[in-house]
Amino acid sequence: MVTVLLAPVFVILITELIFSDSAHPRSRFYQAGKTTGWLCRSYGYGFVFNLVIVEVMKGITGSPRPTFFYICEPRINGRFCNGTDFVPNFECTNKQFSTWYQTDSYHSFPSGHTSFAVYCGFFCAWYLQKRAFNWRSRTIFLVPLLQMVLLTYSAYCSLSRITDHRHHWWDVAVGAFIGIICVLYTVLVLCKNFAFNKSNDISSEGPQTKTLLYDRSELT
Repeated sequence: MVTVLLAPVFVILITELIFSDSAHPRSRFYQAGKTTGWLCRSYGYGFVFNLVIVEVMKGITGSPRPTFFYICEPRINGRFCNGTDFVPNFECTNKQFSTWYQTDSYHSFPSGHTSFAVYCGFFCAWYLQKRAFNWRSRTIFLVPLLQMVLLTYSAYCSLSRITDHRHHWWDVAVGAFIGIICVLYTVLVLCKNFAFNKSNDISSEGPQTKTLLYDRSELT
């Protein structure tokens, strides 16, 4: 969770500091900080939107995790559940885990970790593509490498939820879908596809800096 919240801040801030068109250090930091704050505010709004969707779906479905019987050891009417009968009410008898952990064991669908990891990785990769990538710059090698790291992080977090037996594959699939929908909403609607600096027709809330997708002829 900490990585999902802090990674975009570092990625955006460092990128803006490197590519800022200001010649004065103080102005460069101010400009980079303003842009970072504006984008991270939009990112945070999308994250909350993502979180609400996931938690509401978890509360409605109440789907057990693969480790549910081990963590909870449910019992009804003095006998343990065998996994084949529908039981509307049960009592967790395993004393090795906390009440919260046992309650969480039957809220598997969808995977929140997958949704957040996909949201974070795709958001940062999309930002780097729009703000740092240029066919006529040396970033043509660095940006794809960073994007690969970000997307690998998303894939690893998603698949590890299955291999660690924390989720079923369909939990992860739906969680990834929610993450993609949320990143599309955040980038295209809230961040205007990271193109708020490309012309004079920009949001009044957006920072007034040049886009990195410039034509080198403009600088000569």
